[in-house]
Amino acid sequence: MKYSLCVPIDTQCKIGESETTEITFDGVKFTWINGNDKTYPKIIIPINSNPNEYNYAKSPELALVSRFLTMLAAKVHIRLRIHEHHRYLILGNNYGDLLPRLQGEYLVSLDEVPKESASSEILQMALSLYREAINSNSVFYSFLNYFKIVELSFNSLSRREKPREIKKFIDQNIEAAIKEYPWALQSKIAMKQLPTGDEIYKLYRCSIAHASATEMRNPDAPEDFYQVALCIEIITALAVYTINSGRIS
Repeated sequence: MKYSLCVPIDTQCKIGESETTEITFDGVKFTWINGNDKTYPKIIIPINSNPNEYNYAKSPELALVSRFLTMLAAKVHIRLRIHEHHRYLILGNNYGDLLPRLQGEYLVSLDEVPKESASSEILQMALSLYREAINSNSVFYSFLNYFKIVELSFNSLSRREKPREIKKFIDQNIEAAIKEYPWALQSKIAMKQLPTGDEIYKLYRCSIAHASATEMRNPDAPEDFYQVALCIEIITALAVYTINSGRIS
């Protein structure tokens, strides 16, 4: 009997109405097991190596699961995070007890389930940054990941050219991005005036990423937290617009 890798997902997410769903992604078959009102879901994927020598750090199965969750997150826009410290090998179909979970769930229809990775490594990277941003409970860390997606579309430029062109792109596309990502509309109303590309770059991106006694965003300062929390939906809209417009391919 073959061993499989069990990967619990700490997400309130169900795929389809059945308890289990067989999925083929990048040509590999695995099983998604829905949780219930007390437990998280998990993925069961067969392994092709000796279980006594299994290396989680170099696991091709975990890599495939991560790519699948990235593509699914890009479709349904919800947190999809692996329980990094609760992966384990099982024999056959011995699923064991599911991990306890929080209440609430998101139901994914079967036609939303992705079947393959992104069409290029750089697009896969952008989508993985998107999932990382969704998964984070920190608006500061999330903001930087969303900004990196926008930045990826300017990778061909020099370090000197890149900031100028990113600012120009934001100024020219921010309204269109918000129209395509309606969750940002509330932030636009609350902010009263949309930030310019220069403001997003200097007052948010740089002040979050770099240490400075005078310009650094302070997570303990309510005003800093509130401003970043408002702007997070704006930069999310720009990241989604960057991906959907085909700027990263």
